[in-house]
Amino acid sequence: MKKSPHAALHHALDEAQFGFARTLDLRAALPTGAEAVRRAEPWLRERQVANAGTVLVITGRGNGSVDGVPVVRNSIRKLLTALKRKGVVAEVREHTPSSYEVTIASFRTMF
Repeated sequence: MKKSPHAALHHALDEAQFGFARTLDLRAALPTGAEAVRRAEPWLRERQVANAGTVLVITGRGNGSVDGVPVVRNSIRKLLTALKRKGVVAEVREHTPSSYEVTIASFRTMF
């Protein structure tokens, strides 16, 4: 499926801002909620050790989910909330309806 000019521009801006090393695209693999969490948690912890700053986590909107419930998006939101309490994540904001912009906490905050 071809992207609209607006979507293509937004994607190009995201690539320029975050790059490959600071983007986790969960949407492409179509994981279950549990699979998405198993993939995202170690990746976010690695980004903390690497002092990555702000990263992009692409969840998708959940349009293809049963009854339109965004399973991956909801699972990742719960994970981000838990990792914020644990000092891995400093801040989370919705970047788009299908992604989160996550500021990784300094590794020192864990001690």
